[in-house]
Amino acid sequence: MTLTDPFSMLSAAKNILHSDRASAVALGQKAVACFKNEQILHRISARNAVLRFGNTETLEAFSREAGAIFWNCFHDFWDQTSLSCVLHADGIRFLDLMLHKGAPPTHLIPAVEIHAKRRNDINLIIWSIQARLGAKHDQDALRLLFHAVSCCPETKASALASCAEDCIHGASESLVSVFQEMAEAIDEKVAAVCVLLRAPPQVIARLCAIDALNAPVKDILKLGLSRHGQIEASRREPDLAILIARQSSKQIMSL
Repeated sequence: MTLTDPFSMLSAAKNILHSDRASAVALGQKAVACFKNEQILHRISARNAVLRFGNTETLEAFSREAGAIFWNCFHDFWDQTSLSCVLHADGIRFLDLMLHKGAPPTHLIPAVEIHAKRRNDINLIIWSIQARLGAKHDQDALRLLFHAVSCCPETKASALASCAEDCIHGASESLVSVFQEMAEAIDEKVAAVCVLLRAPPQVIARLCAIDALNAPVKDILKLGLSRHGQIEASRREPDLAILIARQSSKQIMSL
């Protein structure tokens, strides 16, 4: 069957992306050429069809031909169904490209977070944290990090540990407000992560002054007030990834 409609081409390409990527990408390129020939590159329906395909090469070609992607009405399109299409295709690479091409983070990232938390997908949670940091949504990044620290499986602990370092260092000025907001949910593991990653002592001092934090959490935070305390914390918990992988109910920073 010969396909002449670009929307049908993208639909067919989507069905064979994993079994015959080369042919799928070729169909995607052909669909973009058809959009150009029919002078509908700037139609929202064309953009949405390319996004639902979820293929990076096709999005690059579409962007190149269109000159710029128009993101108007994106909030009406981007939902869990659209996200599922992307994740079934090129996944995180495509999400990165969407941000690079100007997709609004305020609509793009929340849908990913919902999916990631619902399925405890640490790879997507890490992507969301990094995307939040890139968009200067520091408080949201910290909230998501603390959620991930509490439920991270052992196989993903090393990756989350690396992400946590970027997050704590990059968003340290927001730690106090997030700790105040989440005081009842902050546990010893979260406190230990902040201390082991050397959150600034002046920030740690303000965390210790939050009345709503429980005593064990404050005891761990106090180790971060001095160089000597930081060294002692590292002696007690020498491997951040092992700490993150440990169940929150298990002892943290034990002598």
